[in-house]
Amino acid sequence: TSAPDDAELARGSDADWLMYNRTYSGIRYSALDQIHRATAKDLQVKCIFQAGEVGTFQTSPVVWGGMMYLTTAWTTYAVDPATCKTIWTQKYPADENVELSGVRGVALYRGKVFRVTPDGHLLAIDAKTGKLLWDVWVADKRDGYALALAPVAYDGKVFIGEAGADWGADGHVYAFDAETGGRIWTFNVIPTGKEFGASSWKAGAEHGGGSMWSSLALQPDKGLLFVSIGNPAPDFEGAMRPGDNLFTDSVVALEIRAGKLA
Repeated sequence: TSAPDDAELARGSDADWLMYNRTYSGIRYSALDQIHRATAKDLQVKCIFQAGEVGTFQTSPVVWGGMMYLTTAWTTYAVDPATCKTIWTQKYPADENVELSGVRGVALYRGKVFRVTPDGHLLAIDAKTGKLLWDVWVADKRDGYALALAPVAYDGKVFIGEAGADWGADGHVYAFDAETGGRIWTFNVIPTGKEFGASSWKAGAEHGGGSMWSSLALQPDKGLLFVSIGNPAPDFEGAMRPGDNLFTDSVVALEIRAGKLA
């Protein structure tokens, strides 16, 4: 199947939870009304899913077409949400020598499940079978980088951003081709050279900052990607980095097609 595609994801079905933020706008709110103050007392356990792993479990489940998709640090699960039965499992080789191991979930798009790994890879997995379709190495842990956020997919692209600012890594936002994994564009969170915002860092202090942790938001009709960008580094000692330090501690709107600052 090639679903869900742009149109279905943009509609944001109430019966499903199609992405980390539920909708491209990031509303994170369900209009379903079976559970409310009067009925909450009647809730009971239907089933329990246990991954059988010890470690961080920071995933936000994505639900579509009677299937639930979950992540641990290195494993992706497709689960029947009515029975908690595992449909398939995709295990990625674990790298224990990483600073961060929290992975927040998946993007579901055109028959694929997209997720990141703590050691800097972006994966595409067949949503029906769990087969690994492609694996792109995005960021090098040796330079302080990690990946943690749940990707967002639209317009044939998969959008992610890096973590690792606290270890001195300069953040980037990326768009990858959803079919091939090829990189389409890069946006530098710490601008350099003649890029807008480069002058907001004093020479010699422009090192480290701008992590992205949870997920991104989209405005399809405007063709805009909204990126919430975290702290500069070092985060506590502002005197070491005079200036406005763009684009840390910011929400940045980017053009979806080219990754240009809007």
